[in-house]
Amino acid sequence: MKNLNRNIRDLIFSSKCSICGERHCDKEPYLCYNCYKKIAKKIRIHRKGNLYYTTHYDGDVKKLISSFKLRKRRYLGAVIGRLVEEKLKLILAEEEIDIVIPVPISSARRRSRGYNQVEDILDYAGVEYKRLRRIKDTQPMYKLKDEELRKENVLGSFEGSLSVEGRNILIVDDIVTTGSTIREVVKSLEKNGSSKKVVVFAFALANTALASDLSF
Repeated sequence: MKNLNRNIRDLIFSSKCSICGERHCDKEPYLCYNCYKKIAKKIRIHRKGNLYYTTHYDGDVKKLISSFKLRKRRYLGAVIGRLVEEKLKLILAEEEIDIVIPVPISSARRRSRGYNQVEDILDYAGVEYKRLRRIKDTQPMYKLKDEELRKENVLGSFEGSLSVEGRNILIVDDIVTTGSTIREVVKSLEKNGSSKKVVVFAFALANTALASDLSF
């Protein structure tokens, strides 16, 4: 019966680990036990200004996120959600967050991918959130190396009627590269009132962000 279940899973999911390319274990589709443990050991709370993150966007983490977003291995959202759940909820309590906002993706990208990866992470972590709209179908940020192009790419990308007056806000993204996207989200929120505090949480922080001014 165990072999039959494995064969059925292999028909539904890829039998290759997203990181090492070896066969996945019974516990997690797309991720073998050894790679899961390696990723889990990297997860801890880091802070840079008012931005929290749990790991760096390099090596195994880069492969994991790429597989989740670009290869449409949606189940990896459950893996990431479980990895960050405890850390994320500690931040929610410590910062006394009133509203959680995932960075939205465009309608075109949602149709193509089938899901917003940030919302999936929050769903699996058991965190409620409010949505903004992305009204501009931007280029993927990883394709743009110049920071000015990144800023121009996301300029005027978001809108929404969410009232943030006097609220503590947590904006959530999977990766922060330079902070350009987050700044545009903050600008769109400011049109509907002055928040008390804006904090950011990302699963991973890119090396390009380490030298950036991430104040919002």
